[in-house]
Amino acid sequence: MSKISEALILAGGLGTRLRSVSEGNPKALVGIAGKPFLEYLLDYLIHCGIERFVFSVGYKAANVQAHFGKSYSGKPIEYAVEAKPLGTGGAIVNSLSFTTSDHVLVVNGDSIFLTDIQQQFREHLRRKADVTLALKKMQSFDRYGSVVVADDQRIVAFKEKEFTEEGLINGGVYIVDVAKFKVNDFPEKFSIENDYFQKKVLERKFYGVESDGYFIDIGVPDDFRKAQHEFRRFTNR
Repeated sequence: MSKISEALILAGGLGTRLRSVSEGNPKALVGIAGKPFLEYLLDYLIHCGIERFVFSVGYKAANVQAHFGKSYSGKPIEYAVEAKPLGTGGAIVNSLSFTTSDHVLVVNGDSIFLTDIQQQFREHLRRKADVTLALKKMQSFDRYGSVVVADDQRIVAFKEKEFTEEGLINGGVYIVDVAKFKVNDFPEKFSIENDYFQKKVLERKFYGVESDGYFIDIGVPDDFRKAQHEFRRFTNR
C-alpha cells in the first residue's frame, strides 16, 4: 500500500459551546469565513491524497447529509449514523464497517491540523503501529492533555489536562490499523482518548509523529472567532 486514501471524519458532535454562533447546525457545518468548516477540512484531505470519505454523524445528521450528498469534489462519501451518542471511540467502531481499507485516517470534524499525512502513514507502516498520532508542540497551555514519547517516538503516556510550559498535544489526526483495532473488546460507548489511548498505552503500539503545521480547533468560541479571521486567507486566494 503506497498511500493512505480513505478517511473517517468524526462529525457527530453537539457543539454545545458554539450554540450561540452555530445557528442550530452541527459543529462541522458552522460557517467560517463564508463556508462550512468541514469543507476546508475536506479540501485539505483531498489535497493530501484522500479519495474516499466516511462521515460519522449523529446530531442533526440530516443537515450534513443534505449539504454534502453522496460526494464532494468527485470523492465518494458514506455516512455512519449514530442512533445515540457513542463517544469518539464508539463512533469509530460504528463507522469502520463502512470503510474498505486496511488502514484508515481518522480526523475530528471540528479541527484542522496541516500535517504530512502520507509521511505519517509511512511511519505507521514502518513501525507496524496499532495507531499513529500526529502530535503538535505547544507552549503554555492548559486546554489540552499532553503526550509523552520515548526516543523511538513510541507513546508512553497520555497526561491529563494541566498547565504545561511546553509539551506535545494530540492533534486529532490518527492512522488506525483496522484489524488491530477491531480485536479490542470495546463497550458500545467509549472515548478513544480516555478509554483506549490512555488506558492501553503500555499494551498497544501507539506512535507519534510530530508536526509543526497549522492547527486550530473551533470547538470553543475563542478559536471559532480566531478561525473567522485566519481562514480568510484560504477564501481570498
